[in-house]
Amino acid sequence: MLADILAGTGPVLDDDCFVRAHMAIAELAAVLEAEEEHLFSKRNTLLAVLQRLQEANTSAPFYPDANGTLRFSAGHVEGYQPADAVTYAPVTTVGGILDKHAEAMMLGQDTEEFTCPERLLAMTTADPTLLTTPVNLLYSTDTVGGNSGSPVLDANGRFVAINFDRQRQVLTPYVFQRNFTHLRKGTQPLNCWKSLLNCWV
Repeated sequence: MLADILAGTGPVLDDDCFVRAHMAIAELAAVLEAEEEHLFSKRNTLLAVLQRLQEANTSAPFYPDANGTLRFSAGHVEGYQPADAVTYAPVTTVGGILDKHAEAMMLGQDTEEFTCPERLLAMTTADPTLLTTPVNLLYSTDTVGGNSGSPVLDANGRFVAINFDRQRQVLTPYVFQRNFTHLRKGTQPLNCWKSLLNCWV
């Protein structure tokens, strides 16, 4: 049926609820898309002005234009101190996930953000050693937007994790700031998935 529809020989689906829903929002979606493109255009103009201001008021080196090239960046797995008396350790664990889940339940904040699957709760109850399984890492490797999904290699070139996020205190994507370029939630270490999958399957 799908092949017939794509070929233009299938049945007319004007009465299909999904087709009607699409037709109802298509015009609004086009307007919103145009507005979004206009805002992005303004943002890009302002970012260019911001970069010129930053270049004029800092001695820090700026990134070269490396679009379309393969990028490598080196760093260390390490925590950081974003503010007075605030310290973030470099590794989070499955135990931390359960702690957030328990706190949310205790406070009546049953939100999807901190809800653990029942199977994960059962697994960690049956095997408490899983609580120490690393979940995320912090490191000082310099990353920029678009690096999500990039491989993280150790000093021996072994694929050990997947990059996915920068921490929220990064003030600019143009200048490398060692104290503020650590990932907010870090990477997904492969041994986390291996440990859990061995028990999950």
